[in-house]
Amino acid sequence: ASSQTYGQLFNVASQYMAQNTTLEKFESAADPAQGQFIRNYTISSADTRVSDLKDSRQIIRWAFENKAGDVADKVFECGDKFVVAALKSVSKKGYPEISEKGAPHTRP
Repeated sequence: ASSQTYGQLFNVASQYMAQNTTLEKFESAADPAQGQFIRNYTISSADTRVSDLKDSRQIIRWAFENKAGDVADKVFECGDKFVVAALKSVSKKGYPEISEKGAPHTRP
């Protein structure tokens, strides 16, 4: 992408972050037609990246320094993608309970 396109996309991500500072606003404002998608990932402190996002260890570090409901105050650059992150929930340390939404039934 050209530096102009890069700047425009970064500005869109920055505006989204600035306008949606709560988890509720963050989730309800996403518009796939504008290229804004909500994706949910389960991460652990041992993960080196979030799913297929390049250079996303910075998001994992941010998540472990914040609390449920927080929205990042910076736009993360992950390869050719810009990511605005929010922390939906936090599991207590150790193995997750089976009753936890999205928890795997077994862990390696």
